[in-house]
Amino acid sequence: MAIARAQDVKEDKDPKDTEAGGLAVAFSAVAVGQPDRPAVRGADGSATYGELDRLAAGVARRLIEVAAPSDRPVLLIAEPGLRLVAAMLGVWRAGRFFVALDPVAPAERNARIAADAEARVMIAEPGRAWGLAESAKPRTQLALDVAEWLEAAGDASERPVAVDRGTIAALTYTSGSTGRPKGVIQTHGAVLRNARLNRSSLEVEPTDRCTMLYPPSVNPALRDLATALLSGAELLPYLVTTEGIDTLGPWLEERKITIYSSGVTLFRQFASTLPAGATLGSVRRVRLGGEPVGRREIELFRRVFRPGARLFFGLGTTETGTVTTCFYGHDEPLPRAVPLGLPAEGIEIELLDAAGLPVSEGEAGEIAVCGDDLAGGYWRDPEVVDSLASSLLPDRGASPRALRYRTGDLARRAADGTLEYLGRAGARVKIRGLRIDLAEVERALAELPGVADAAVAVVPGRSAADGDDPELIACLVGSGDPPLVRAELRRALAERLPQAMVPARFRLVERLPMTANGKLDRRALAALAGRELPPERTLTYPRDPIETRLAALWCEVLGREWIGTDESFFDLGGDSRSAVTLFAAIERRFGTALPLALLFSAQTVRALAVHLREGVRRDALVPVLWFGREGDATKPALFCIPAVDGYAFVFRPLAAELADQVALAVLQFPGLDGKEAPMSSVEDLAEALIGRMRARQPAGPYFLLGHSYGGLVAYEMTRRLVARGERVSLLAMCDSHTPGAVPLFARLVRDGEQLALAARRIWQASGGRLPAAIRAVGHMAQRALRRRVGNTLVEHEIHEVRRISTAARKRYRFGAPADLPGTAVWLLRAAPGPGSAHLWCRWVAPDNGWERRLVGPLRIVDVPGDHIRMLNPPNVAVLAEVLQRALAVGTAAAPESAEGDARRP
Repeated sequence: MAIARAQDVKEDKDPKDTEAGGLAVAFSAVAVGQPDRPAVRGADGSATYGELDRLAAGVARRLIEVAAPSDRPVLLIAEPGLRLVAAMLGVWRAGRFFVALDPVAPAERNARIAADAEARVMIAEPGRAWGLAESAKPRTQLALDVAEWLEAAGDASERPVAVDRGTIAALTYTSGSTGRPKGVIQTHGAVLRNARLNRSSLEVEPTDRCTMLYPPSVNPALRDLATALLSGAELLPYLVTTEGIDTLGPWLEERKITIYSSGVTLFRQFASTLPAGATLGSVRRVRLGGEPVGRREIELFRRVFRPGARLFFGLGTTETGTVTTCFYGHDEPLPRAVPLGLPAEGIEIELLDAAGLPVSEGEAGEIAVCGDDLAGGYWRDPEVVDSLASSLLPDRGASPRALRYRTGDLARRAADGTLEYLGRAGARVKIRGLRIDLAEVERALAELPGVADAAVAVVPGRSAADGDDPELIACLVGSGDPPLVRAELRRALAERLPQAMVPARFRLVERLPMTANGKLDRRALAALAGRELPPERTLTYPRDPIETRLAALWCEVLGREWIGTDESFFDLGGDSRSAVTLFAAIERRFGTALPLALLFSAQTVRALAVHLREGVRRDALVPVLWFGREGDATKPALFCIPAVDGYAFVFRPLAAELADQVALAVLQFPGLDGKEAPMSSVEDLAEALIGRMRARQPAGPYFLLGHSYGGLVAYEMTRRLVARGERVSLLAMCDSHTPGAVPLFARLVRDGEQLALAARRIWQASGGRLPAAIRAVGHMAQRALRRRVGNTLVEHEIHEVRRISTAARKRYRFGAPADLPGTAVWLLRAAPGPGSAHLWCRWVAPDNGWERRLVGPLRIVDVPGDHIRMLNPPNVAVLAEVLQRALAVGTAAAPESAEGDARRP
């Protein structure tokens, strides 16, 4: 089973028996039992359990000596390491609690947290201000000094102060709906419960070596610390911001880490630094959090970690800790949806509608959590109700299950009781994995010089690389003095907020929209008229066709109306993701592949054009475009035929999925290079592509994959090759229909559905306001006209190929059914889900018209996604799985080796 409850992992005795008295008592019991076992190894030193227990005793004694109040937190500022861990344990040992600041966080944010926490005592490294002004620091300051702690500890005869489960252990701050960071009370019971779940899920043993990769200011850092040290394992802190992500892989191998725990974003970045084929042999358990974990992350886990390793993840928030459990190894089927698993032990989860009522079975709803040992409320306002999307409603006189938290996450409960993640609800959003309450961004904006009022909206990304990822737009009312400048606004915000919370766009407006009851009308913000603050620009014009076409491409990728040829790609808002999109488009439109690293030395259109002039000619469009290494004898070649427009790069995601199995090659259509006319018949095109394929691979067996119109061409190629005695082991047609397979009525329904779907998206994007919707339609028409009128030569050639190929498809005549002995024929049909234009498929034959065109069997498999999205993530992973099976069947070569005449594998 890929998903399991935490209580399915049993320990020999009730873990709560060892938790009485709180975290310090539980740790001290472990230390007494194994004083000589390694406990912590950081960049600032290492200690055994006995030594760490003594250091904690020294910290506790110093806190008692300076009379640190028990009703205010101790402020900790230190990089993750031995001294920070000892300080945390020492605070708990003294019966106090702490708030740990992230040393690399903006000083403004740390100052706000320090002021809100009202700490009276601070433990920090001497001589380092960590960005805090003297006025923001507590009066009593203790040094992070191991020698002083050991001296203060003496014989460490005092026992740790015993506390109950409801005692505060720490404050962790999250982005607050009041416009300020909001402190969440983490009790001893909450930290112990979260660590106990983690320990049992990861099966942590005393022989394990566990990472501490999270910053000390967040909940997962407490969880990972308690997980390791209450298991008798060794804790190894690593500061990514200082040590760098490139050295994390070697560090994990050198330290022989067995338990890896980090956020999803860090894991993705870290995995990208590993050499191809590299795996981490020592890691046996992996824990990911902070963002949803789907197919992409599970596949990445399987690539990075050895077989036998297990992945654990689940839903968690600052207020609840982890509340669901989900497990994957190397063998379970990959999920179609984004899994959250089942409720953890002691946790109940309800799905609620907007009115707070439970939804019906199978419907989407907001996740509400009830259970033992959740957070103890919010600091300085324990009865607070978050007005945006969630509520923490403690009832001091009731049972712990009276504590309910609405997370703002949407989910659906599957038939087996597991939860599937569906995204975020309300004004609380996630940008690049960071949970953001918009009011904190708005308050930071309102405090800047020249800003009289501010509001922030979430809008879809503008650039081609953004896809569906959201971005923030700030609507500002200026005071007039000083004038507002985009670069200065972003620079000032970056000093106060994490990068993901800095708006990408700034719009000057006369006033903010209000509802009838005088509140901010957030739905109207995105469409609010105003003047967008531009970046500081330098307009220089293209000098030749290469620069003209390249500048147009930059505008498309970056979502801009114009760019200057001497402007930096990164200054215009480009990043690594949009750089990949840009270079893929350059390869498609110019017919040459440039190294991505070139963009760092040639950041402008003018500089990049120099390299294109050196490497691009009109005959540079290669007949066969290889995504894998051409001529690699260890892998079969999968020859792909595109749809009517000849776009080769639609196969790029598939090539990445199949990189270990095949060398994927695209047969490029004649006519795309402008040197010859496009082929006006399917027969002529099939013959031309056979010639291009045989020039690279003179003899079979051949493996063919055609998408849409390309499936018809691949069918004709297969028919001709078999007639000549060549062996075609696989003919795979990706959502291809025979001419006439889609009746007129179905086409009318399809066109009507697409129109209705587009209209609904425009209506939703315009906030349900007719004038805004009309303006949106007008803008779309203008953009379409500009694209049509301003076609480049390359775009014109693509349109010509599309027009002529569409006519060729209509003229094609099949003749007698094709007898293809030795060829495994597969039809991979698109299976659109809810929210897509898909009802028209009901009037199309299940075989898309192919069965009567073949003598032998046809295997049919449905792939999630529509005609285009089936080739894109995450659906392409399913398509790749099917093709791997198809390649295996095709390699077997004989139709009688298939399982009877079963139509669906």
